[in-house]
Amino acid sequence: MNIAFNPNYILKPDRGRVLLLPKDSIRTYEGVSNNSFDGFIHPIHAMILSFAKGNNKDDVIKGAAEYLQINENFVRNFIEPLIKNKEPYAVIYKNVVIQFPANTLIETNNYSGKIYNPEDFQFEELDLKLKRHLTPSRITLMVNNKCITNCLYCYADRNNKIDCKIPFNKMIKIINEAVKLNVINIDVSGGEFFLYKHWKELLSILLKNEFTPFISTKMPIKENNIIFLKNINVPDLQISLDTLIPNNLIRILDVNKNYITRKYASCIFLFIFIK
Repeated sequence: MNIAFNPNYILKPDRGRVLLLPKDSIRTYEGVSNNSFDGFIHPIHAMILSFAKGNNKDDVIKGAAEYLQINENFVRNFIEPLIKNKEPYAVIYKNVVIQFPANTLIETNNYSGKIYNPEDFQFEELDLKLKRHLTPSRITLMVNNKCITNCLYCYADRNNKIDCKIPFNKMIKIINEAVKLNVINIDVSGGEFFLYKHWKELLSILLKNEFTPFISTKMPIKENNIIFLKNINVPDLQISLDTLIPNNLIRILDVNKNYITRKYASCIFLFIFIK
């Protein structure tokens, strides 16, 4: 049996402990029943899990035991309950309850997730207190407060329509620093993302650094931009349409009939190119 640490979870060093978090708090993935949990585990647990990267279970156990210089049975008793576990599994260490989510370890013969090293989880001191994360785990960048629509139900104050006040070169520095701090994901918000003048560059840099923002848009997207999104491997895109009844759409979004035609065309292009 080949096993791996579930790639839909993340192990993040956090001074004296290791955070075990869902990779994505917005999207849902098979086998991840709760993508909003926030847990931490003992560094030794993380070291053991780092050996599970699509290799044979016995090799995982042997490798972890040799690295930690502990008995193989200890490693085996820890690992086996975490393989395809349908429910969260708890371990108690000195009166501290440590929770592992469902499907912590999966069976796989083709693992392509993140590779961890046990050295990533070495600390001078152990600290299993419940506390705030040492560094940000998720970041949201608000790129503007501009919209292409004027929705009746919108609560935002858009009297002053502005682009992000952060210079784009500073935005790149923020992303690079986020990588160094083991930030799990960077999301974007607005306003309308596709009205941000640097959206192509920003999205490309985020994806290059394995950040996958979830983009929701009311913008009728042109065919060439949809091709661009496909070429840089954007995983998904939420198209907000509100209604398929033209007269209602005009009233709710405060748009003209031309918007409706362009919006339907965007949906067709997306279906053709993304799929």
